[in-house]
Amino acid sequence: MAAGRFAYWRSDTKKDRYFNPIERILVLDTTTMEWSVFTAPFPAGESYCVADMPEHGGLCLFSSKEQCLQLWVRSSVGGWVLKKDFPLLNDWMKIRRAEWMKRVRVLAAKAGYVYMEFWSIRKANSYFLVLNMRTKKMSVFPNNAEDPQSLIEVQHFHSSCA
Repeated sequence: MAAGRFAYWRSDTKKDRYFNPIERILVLDTTTMEWSVFTAPFPAGESYCVADMPEHGGLCLFSSKEQCLQLWVRSSVGGWVLKKDFPLLNDWMKIRRAEWMKRVRVLAAKAGYVYMEFWSIRKANSYFLVLNMRTKKMSVFPNNAEDPQSLIEVQHFHSSCA
């Protein structure tokens, strides 16, 4: 998958006959044409994507945990450091009253936006979420066959989880 100047491949640990709980990421830096293998800072099977964010030192990871979006950056010693934690439920009362998040899947991060999808526990709906990293504003697009044009826009997405 492409992520700015990086191309990355997820490990197939969940498909392995002898499941390995470590998630490894194969990354190609297309500027230097150097290959790297990184160990993810979260367990295998978690939803994540790789991002190229020069403002955070280049290679970053976005993952989801317990309805929070997490931004991981490279440390000076080569590991990962949790830079930011964005709550996805606390300020999202319009949807929270009617539905509970079953699963959040991080799809991609590009040009200051993070794209995600989540499914409801109470209803058979899914939603496409777009978080503007600069303004912390979340746009929510319901995947609802009864009302495909509906859009809920949360004006102030507060990111005080961490």
